[in-house]
Amino acid sequence: MRLRIFAIGAMVIPLLVLPASAATPEEISKAIDKGVAYIYAQQKAGGHWESSDKRVGLAHDWGNQQGDTFGGFTALSTYALLAAGESPQDKRLVAAIDFLKHADVVGIYCVGLRAQVWHLLAISPKDRAELAQYVASDTQRILSHVNVSGDNRGLWEYGTGKGNRVDHSVSQYAILGLWALQEAGGRVDVRYWRIFDDVWRKDQFPDGGWAYNTTPTHKDNQPNETTSMTAAGVATLFIIQDNVFSDLGEHRGNVSNPNIENGLKWISDHFNQVDNNYSWYGIERIGVAAGVKYFGTTDWFQAGADHLIASQKPDGHWDASFPGTELSNTCFAVLFLSRGKAPITINKLHYQISDKSGKPTEADWNERPRDVANLTKWTGAQIESNLNWQVVNLQVKPEELRDAPILYLSGDQELNFTEAEEQTLKTFIEEGGMILANADYSSPAFGDSFQKLGTRLFGYEFRELPASSPIFTEQAHVKHSRTRVLAMSNGIREMMVLLVSGDPARVWQSASANSAMAKSEPFELGANIFLYAVDKNNLEERGQTNVVLPNPGIRNSRTIKVARLKYRGNWDPEPGGWVRLAAIFHNQLHADLDVKTVNLGKGELTALPPSAPIARPSADEIRKLAFKRIPPDQVLATEGDQAKLNALLQPKIAEVEKEMDAAAAARLAALAQFRVAHLTGTTTFQLGDDQIEELHKFIDNGGTLIIDCGGGSSQFADSATALLKSLFPDNSNNPMDQYLPPDDPIYTLAGSPIMTVTYRTYAHVVMGNLRTGHIVGITQNRRVAAYFSQEDLSAGLVGQPTDGIIGYTPQSATDIMRNMILHNNPPTPSASVSVHK
Repeated sequence: MRLRIFAIGAMVIPLLVLPASAATPEEISKAIDKGVAYIYAQQKAGGHWESSDKRVGLAHDWGNQQGDTFGGFTALSTYALLAAGESPQDKRLVAAIDFLKHADVVGIYCVGLRAQVWHLLAISPKDRAELAQYVASDTQRILSHVNVSGDNRGLWEYGTGKGNRVDHSVSQYAILGLWALQEAGGRVDVRYWRIFDDVWRKDQFPDGGWAYNTTPTHKDNQPNETTSMTAAGVATLFIIQDNVFSDLGEHRGNVSNPNIENGLKWISDHFNQVDNNYSWYGIERIGVAAGVKYFGTTDWFQAGADHLIASQKPDGHWDASFPGTELSNTCFAVLFLSRGKAPITINKLHYQISDKSGKPTEADWNERPRDVANLTKWTGAQIESNLNWQVVNLQVKPEELRDAPILYLSGDQELNFTEAEEQTLKTFIEEGGMILANADYSSPAFGDSFQKLGTRLFGYEFRELPASSPIFTEQAHVKHSRTRVLAMSNGIREMMVLLVSGDPARVWQSASANSAMAKSEPFELGANIFLYAVDKNNLEERGQTNVVLPNPGIRNSRTIKVARLKYRGNWDPEPGGWVRLAAIFHNQLHADLDVKTVNLGKGELTALPPSAPIARPSADEIRKLAFKRIPPDQVLATEGDQAKLNALLQPKIAEVEKEMDAAAAARLAALAQFRVAHLTGTTTFQLGDDQIEELHKFIDNGGTLIIDCGGGSSQFADSATALLKSLFPDNSNNPMDQYLPPDDPIYTLAGSPIMTVTYRTYAHVVMGNLRTGHIVGITQNRRVAAYFSQEDLSAGLVGQPTDGIIGYTPQSATDIMRNMILHNNPPTPSASVSVHK
């Protein structure tokens, strides 16, 4: 029998280019803040949002906030505020929570929503103990009011839940409530989950959708399938499968859940029917649960965020629309934006391999379909943050994999990616990403091929991860791991990590976040790896990225040449940093970096003093050249009118000047030698006499040398110090521990001042509380001829805040390198023009 667990492979769609009007992370945060302010403004003096603090009757009187809807508005508002990051210690929320603890709430909708509040509050063991009575009471209320016979067996109704109606809307909130209560410590017998699983599958229509109160065997007054109810069905099945199916110890290959897959396809086919905030919240729930970025070709979060930001009113609310009020619609919008924008921890890779005949076939990439989902949830609970995950493939551009710092591969087969796929993986790592792999069932074929892949891409070898690695100590101290961990480093950071034996993903699949098994070493190790990749606390929200790409619409007429010095050693540990810095120069500084690899000692590194500016024609000469470009008939048509003639001349003058600027810049670029050369590395090195002599000539002719120690390597620092002493033997006035002052030009450069200098977390651990830059400047002929940083700059240029690096934060590293280059390459008057298309 085929095990019915969800595999999301069919839903992975290549990313599309977003419209220019796409909502930015900053706009999303602003919209949430406005929505939060509106919700607070509607709160009543007693801490509640209902018009009265007492319930009247059992009718479904949502218009008057009474009957079975009483307490639901306070529960929904409190839930939205907590999800948005509001502190439960805020006096307004203290009053709301106290109201919910004592309110006479009986409606299943409302109890299910109140359960979300208990879940978000049940963080520590003490919190859980204090909430235990409320969690137990609400669990009992929901379970005792489920219908046990008839067409709505396993479902709930309006009122207290008992009744004859089929109601998938009420029932989804009962299931959502039971999930939250179970997470907060409540107990739900697995037999209930099996009943719910049977009911929701049975009520799904053959095309994948669900209706509000109609099923394939039961007809009612709303027979049509809807996006909101289909989202409810899919989200409910996700909750159920996490409770019914867990341990997948035996080898099964990829496993699937046809009901969920059909439901997701129905959503994709009908996504344009999402028309209210209640439905958008449902879309967020299944988008996050499934780990998908797209429904069809639509980025669900971006589409929802664009719509919600465009429709938000100035005071922060969203208009009422069926089935909600202004307050409830605002809460659902805040929930969508707050939960959807949460940082993405891991992208799980859906990949292919080639069979014996060379034909591409789907790999066993998803043998544990909830491994990453459970690990992500557990990690979020440990750091008290809402985190998300996604499924991706290799048919996208490398930068589009950087939604998350980690790309996760799992399987038990030999890997054999195409050349294009391997290049995508390589670029992902060079842009700052890490690839984490789990050998399912401790498969040697998978593990060996993963190691060969890394060595083939980068030339480095895998090694046993040392016990001193931050990966074993980030959050939890993993002292005696049953998982054998191999890693490949560039000497600065771990680029590829292989869980080669012990199979921790099996535990991730098997355990919910609050089970006893979840407190085991496999979860601690997985969380540590994620926290290492983000330097403990640098979480980027959805839509934020360290990747910078050059804007093709910008054409610059200035080029700055930079030499990257190649020698026998690890001379280029972070090549992606210079790609990123070049994009920053192109987009922001109206200059293009021409970064060249120079083989030191081969005579390729030359520098000459800047030549005199190239002569430029006078204004009269430019005017004459422009006049020649005007067709004679247009000149005659002006009839000697000077204003008309000037109107024809001005665009031609601009055209001539633009061409001159471009030609001058090209001549300068062709004639100019390197004014800046960069040297980095991570290990001990020694240059030959010819290489040192070439550096001498470069510096004597006006060139500037920049040296940084990759990762803060002390071995490289010792070798670099010895090199500098040989280059500057009379350097008694430039001790290596005397740093450039805060008023040095690299910190005060006009147009690019550096107001603050910041360091990575690990640098503070090793070096203490640092507040100023540690750049040594070595002078010759009254100029700084060499800059030396014992703290890392190279990894900082990549932009990813990885732990274990003694160096500057990405922002400060980028600022410092930028200013050292600019200070030594001052612009000429004709070399600072940029054209935006």
